[in-house]
Amino acid sequence: MSDRAQSVWVDGVAEAAPWTRDRGLLFGDGLFETMRLFDQRAPLWTWHRRRLESSAQRLALSLDMTLIEHQLERHMQVLADGVLRLTVTRGSGGQGYACPASSSQPRVITSWRPLPESGQELLRVTMLQQRIGSSSLLGGLKHLNRLEQVLLQQELDKQQEFDEALVQNEHGQVVEGIASNVFLVKNFVLHTPEIGHAGVLGVMRAWILERSRDLRVPTRVQPLDVDDFLLADEVFFCNSVRGIMPVGLLLGRQLQQGVITSRLKQDVDRVFAHA
Repeated sequence: MSDRAQSVWVDGVAEAAPWTRDRGLLFGDGLFETMRLFDQRAPLWTWHRRRLESSAQRLALSLDMTLIEHQLERHMQVLADGVLRLTVTRGSGGQGYACPASSSQPRVITSWRPLPESGQELLRVTMLQQRIGSSSLLGGLKHLNRLEQVLLQQELDKQQEFDEALVQNEHGQVVEGIASNVFLVKNFVLHTPEIGHAGVLGVMRAWILERSRDLRVPTRVQPLDVDDFLLADEVFFCNSVRGIMPVGLLLGRQLQQGVITSRLKQDVDRVFAHA
C-alpha cells in the first residue's frame, strides 16, 4: 500500500499531515540531542555533533550535518538561554519496519524550553526496583525510544524525597542515572560505569573524561556495582543541561562535595558561563 492510499485519524479526526506517518513516531526510529543554550550558542555543540554523527552511522541514517548546523544557528539567533532539543528521524515511508528508499529525507525537529529549576544543591539518591535491559544494537545511543526512562521516572516520582537514582542493568551493575551519567571518586581516582550494551554515552560524561585527562586526574571506565558507590569518597551525576550535580545523600549515607567534584564543577560552570 502506498502512502497516498493510507488513511490516518488523530483523536477521531482525519489527518493527512506527513508527521502522522513519521517513523520516529511509529517506531522510535531516530535520535535526539538535548543542548544547553547560552548567549545564542550551544557551548557543547562539538561533543553533541560528534555523538550525533557516530550514532547516525550506527543506525545507517544519512544526515546533512551542514544543513542541520545552519538550521540550528538560525534558530539560536532568536532564542533566549534555555534548553534546545534537536530531534532527527528517518522520516516517512517504508513497508512496516523496512526502511524507506535512500531518496527519503530525514525529518529534523528543533524545540526550545526554559532551563529547569536548579533543584537541590546536593542530590538525594536512591535505588529502584526496575532495571534497564541490555542491547548490543542500541547500547550507548540516545535514540527516541525512552520507555525505560519513563518507567524509571514514574517509580522515582513515588519517592518524593529523592532527586535521582542509581540505575542498574539486569546483572546488578550500576549503569547511569535516569536522565544522567554518574561518577564516583575513590582515593582521588575518578570512576564511571562502562557504557556497553546499556545506557547512554552522555555528552557531559565525554566532556568530563576529556577534561579529567587534561587535569591529570586518574580515570577508570569500568563495571561498577552498588558497593563501589557506597564506599566512594565523592559521587556526582551529570548531564548536558544541568552540568555536574554533586550527591549529598546516597542510600542513607551522607556525602560531601569533594575536591575533584568541586574542581570539575567549576570548569563545567565556566563552560556554561556561570562562573
